[in-house]
Amino acid sequence: RNFIHAQGSVVFEAGEQDKEIEIQILQTSKLGEVVEFFVDLQIDDPVEAGAQLAKNGQTAKVEIIDTSSFPSDKYADLINQGDLERIPMWGLLFEYIKMNFLDPKIKWYTVKALLVGVFHNLHYLSNLFLRMYLIDYLLQSKDDNDTMETASKDAMLLVAVVAKLVPFAIGHFLDYNVLSYRIGGKSRSMLQTCLMRRFLNLSETVRQDLDHGGLIIAMIQDVTDLVSSCYLTIFKCARSAGELMMVLVFQLAYPVIRGHSPPWYRIVPLVALMLISTSFMILRTRFITWVEFNRKQQQTALLGFVSFIVKQSRIIADYNRRTPCIADYEAHVAAYNGADMLKLQVVLNNSYFCPWVALVCIGIYMYIGGEMLISGAGGITLGLFLANIAIMETIGKESSIIFEALLEMQASIDSLQHITHLMNLPTDLEERRLANAERRIKTLEMKKHLIDQYPAAKNLLDLQPIVLEDIEFSYKLADPGLSRVNLQGKITLHQGLLTAFLGPPGEGKSTLLSILGNVMLPSGGLCFIPSHLRVLRVTAEIQFYRGTLLDNLTFGVDKTGPDGSLDLVKGILQRLGVTQRLLHYIDTDQEMPWAEILSQTECQIMNLTRAFVFNPELLCIDRPFSIFDEDRSANVLELLREFVTKKGVEQNSETASMRRPRTCVFATDKITGLEAVDRIFKITLADGIHDFDRSEDGEVAVHHTF
Repeated sequence: RNFIHAQGSVVFEAGEQDKEIEIQILQTSKLGEVVEFFVDLQIDDPVEAGAQLAKNGQTAKVEIIDTSSFPSDKYADLINQGDLERIPMWGLLFEYIKMNFLDPKIKWYTVKALLVGVFHNLHYLSNLFLRMYLIDYLLQSKDDNDTMETASKDAMLLVAVVAKLVPFAIGHFLDYNVLSYRIGGKSRSMLQTCLMRRFLNLSETVRQDLDHGGLIIAMIQDVTDLVSSCYLTIFKCARSAGELMMVLVFQLAYPVIRGHSPPWYRIVPLVALMLISTSFMILRTRFITWVEFNRKQQQTALLGFVSFIVKQSRIIADYNRRTPCIADYEAHVAAYNGADMLKLQVVLNNSYFCPWVALVCIGIYMYIGGEMLISGAGGITLGLFLANIAIMETIGKESSIIFEALLEMQASIDSLQHITHLMNLPTDLEERRLANAERRIKTLEMKKHLIDQYPAAKNLLDLQPIVLEDIEFSYKLADPGLSRVNLQGKITLHQGLLTAFLGPPGEGKSTLLSILGNVMLPSGGLCFIPSHLRVLRVTAEIQFYRGTLLDNLTFGVDKTGPDGSLDLVKGILQRLGVTQRLLHYIDTDQEMPWAEILSQTECQIMNLTRAFVFNPELLCIDRPFSIFDEDRSANVLELLREFVTKKGVEQNSETASMRRPRTCVFATDKITGLEAVDRIFKITLADGIHDFDRSEDGEVAVHHTF
């Protein structure tokens, strides 16, 4: 949790308009993420308090924006420049490993798991000494007739058995307990949550340009590969490195125990094997990285092609292009299989390198050491000879484990670079924070101005206009001529009006609606929306959330309250003229692919119904009549008129005075049938924004309500 829980009472004295609540923020996890928490307000007795909380004023969302880079700020400059290739591979991996320690639970469980590895290393060292003791002392009987010595050895054999079994049982228990730490699961969950949170907070233009197939691979496969091949690999490396350290300790300590000087030459196999393995890995770095990158690239291309085929399956079938598409798919599969086979071959050859080196060393020692044992030279005992062979086998085995683990970590760099790229994509949260702060300031200033101007008036917040003036915005396109829109001009809307943005396709009306709907932020100009208004922008694209049809229509509202009631939803649907089949779906708990089951007309009706159920103070709808016939378009326009006039559709008329005004703005390219609209603004590339005077054209009469 990134804040300290707080609760208390807020008392507004007579004449007081504002109060501050202090919440202590804790240090964030430094993952470049965004963390949210909520502040709930409630009035125990509205009559006694003399006030009532607005429906949308009971909960305030607070966002903690972490501006640090992922995985750390050490390479922030190169990350911000998008030059990830210049970041040292092992440096980036090390920063990722350190990042995991920022989570207290992962840090503590990691330390405990490493300590379990230390226990196994000590157990291995004790086994080495125990083996030498058994061969060189306990099993070397000097006098078979000495019953006391035989009895003593029997007791010591029993002690040796216990010394062998008890630590093994303890190690089994500790390893089983380590699984309950779920270190890998916690690390994966942390990354996947941060990626999802980052994606949902990206700026609109960045999110639209993002490769969704690549995002899915990052969240499902790259995160899994990175955690398993990098972070969890440090436990294998630490344990194997610990065993090699125990070998070194044994090689130097055992001769001292027997009264000899440490034979430093015995560490030569260990040092030589590590130097040879390190050199091999350095020489193979570029090739291994390329092999993994090539496999990921082919996999991403295959997933992207499959996603393309699924989305475009209808047009492929209509134009009878199934066979060419299957041929292209087979080509993508073949390319991926070839890249995957190359990786498997490289991994196999790498896994055999250390065993080959160790086997050569063992062969050399068996010949030289065997001759010394036979001749009695060098003071080599049978126990020491066998122990040295076992030690060299251990050196080969553990060096191979470390080598393969380092190669796994090296191969995971592509996944880490991909995740690093996604985790550092720009958000517009800071710009939104500044814009919202400016709106709150202007809202308070305008409120004070209205108090001075209308001292006896009530509901002064409802008198504040919505203003758009000389908006500057451009899309990031290669052709500058296509990237800019002309939104010069001024729009002043009083709350409680039904307004249309009219204009030819592709000339800026949907863009202006997105800016008004707080989806996209302008780079210049004035966009003032009173800060207390809830704003909803409804796109022309049909979107459904996973769930029942009722879940989709009550998305974003309290399903247990009146806003999410079944009667309200059905009432709006019936006003929109839906069939009994659709009403039947509302009563079921089935979760189905609604975009495929429902017709285009029904999908658009669902889009509008969801907006009416949400019932925001400012509703921005993009092309609400685009697929409707003339009669249904007139019906929709009538409901939009009701939304504005009655402050909601199918709402309780007795509580209308307790609701704030409703304002609706929609974009359309049709001038006909707009008699019920209060204001029309025409938006074109040539002239920008200007008020459309319908009386001059004689087409429709102006329906002013202010």
